[in-house]
Amino acid sequence: MVGVSMLRVFNVGQADSFELVPRDGCKFEDSSILIDCGQGSRNVFSGLSKKKVNLVLSHAHRDHIGGLSHLFGESSTVQVEELWLPYYSDEIVKITNFIFSLKGVSSIIGRSKAELELRNTVNTYRLLQEILFGKGCKVIRGIGRGLEMCSHLSILNPPLDPDSALDLKKGTSEKYWEYQKQINYETIKRWLTPEEFKRNWGSFIAEGWDYSVPNLIEDLDFRRRMQFIYGFFYKYESLIDDFVESNSPRDFERVANAVKLTSNDISVVLEYIFDDFSCLLTGDVSRGQLTNSLSDGKNHRIKIFKFPHHGSKTSLDKKVLKSLSPEIVIISHGNGRSGRQKDPHPNFEVIQALDKMNIPTAYTNDVVKNGKLMKKKSVQNPHQYVEIIDLYH
Repeated sequence: MVGVSMLRVFNVGQADSFELVPRDGCKFEDSSILIDCGQGSRNVFSGLSKKKVNLVLSHAHRDHIGGLSHLFGESSTVQVEELWLPYYSDEIVKITNFIFSLKGVSSIIGRSKAELELRNTVNTYRLLQEILFGKGCKVIRGIGRGLEMCSHLSILNPPLDPDSALDLKKGTSEKYWEYQKQINYETIKRWLTPEEFKRNWGSFIAEGWDYSVPNLIEDLDFRRRMQFIYGFFYKYESLIDDFVESNSPRDFERVANAVKLTSNDISVVLEYIFDDFSCLLTGDVSRGQLTNSLSDGKNHRIKIFKFPHHGSKTSLDKKVLKSLSPEIVIISHGNGRSGRQKDPHPNFEVIQALDKMNIPTAYTNDVVKNGKLMKKKSVQNPHQYVEIIDLYH
């Protein structure tokens, strides 16, 4: 459909990857906007409709950014025009590296799936340097609420304010930061060995630290970055204490899950509207941050809604669904479980709510519950502006 906007949904299993193809007249008409690239088991770059892309990484989880490795294959001819990252994505990596320096982490290496997942995320994130230098990407942008990438594309999440990003009362992170300085970082010293504190803490809190990508995010100054990190420490201080005292894999899993949930909530939420085409793409945000993203007083009625987090019930908000009034909901999934949950994605409550509200829903794969087929995989074109692409390599 030349000249018409399309949302191409790549079937990447329990992961996300969407190609937004702008129509003629958009600033990005000569390129695609690729939101996430799956976990790496399937090469989404081979299925793109255009060879020039603006790459949006919604957040730093492997099921969204693991496919970056395919950019560097010998057969890859894809040109990354711009790379867009959410505010505080670098801070998530910094926090993750800090977690690996806690007392007792060495005792759970190889015993915790959560530890392996965190390391995979950090290792994958390092590929961003190669995108900038190996693929000739000219522009990297930090994006968040309030930015207009063009007259059709708006960013609704994450917020610039670190307390809002962490769902904390305004001023909390700043006060905790000042408190730690007053007590000479005694809380941090409790978590680290004296050697580790002496070796790394000074550079960790110093302005001008090394980032995984160049700091071109002008709005995100040093103070906001530090507030985000200290806000995380404030919010999850007791969980970190528990692990440092016990050194148990279960307590480490709780800390790792806190990092994961925080990363989910700074996911890019992107709205694209051009004439009669409209879509809302949501990463893995929770219901709280999704509601906050849409609380600007504007009318966000859209045609295509990508349900967050593969159909997780923690992202379900019936009021939001009613206000959006979508013509179709997309759930990208592979019947995978998150953490210790018993009901795989998409959650039964989500499926039930969508059915009761009579909202047409496209599932990228069959939905199977307890060995029984509950919902069939969607057809290739479930909507006039949606195409689902099966990838076999």
